[in-house]
Amino acid sequence: MGNKRSLLFALVMLPCCAFTLMGLGARESTAPESEPGFYRDRTRETVEAPELPPEESGEKTVRVTGRVRLVGTALRNSLVVSGEDGEWYIEGGDMDALTALQQQNVTLEGRLYSENMVLANGQYIGKRLILREVRIIE
Repeated sequence: MGNKRSLLFALVMLPCCAFTLMGLGARESTAPESEPGFYRDRTRETVEAPELPPEESGEKTVRVTGRVRLVGTALRNSLVVSGEDGEWYIEGGDMDALTALQQQNVTLEGRLYSENMVLANGQYIGKRLILREVRIIE
């Protein structure tokens, strides 16, 4: 009786597994004609990060207006103010009050800092603007 159950189980599972594997399809090993360099060209030119002007090193106090958003992942998230002039990451200040203002338009004042964003392969992708010592104006 035990052998018949095992055989029946094997006969039912074998087609299920086979159909699942067939559904995965074959892996593409060549680049599509429409995108000739997509798969082959994995190296990119590295660009040196530009020198930051002094006004973006924390010496300047700025006032920004925009919508407060929470961005990131469950492990690391940040508050961002998105306005017409760009995005500013918020560090410092009354974070609890700013968190309560999510998805609302606010005016903030703070010291402007910037960080160069560089990928693991050395490619420079821009600056991250950061507001510290933030106070809520409106």
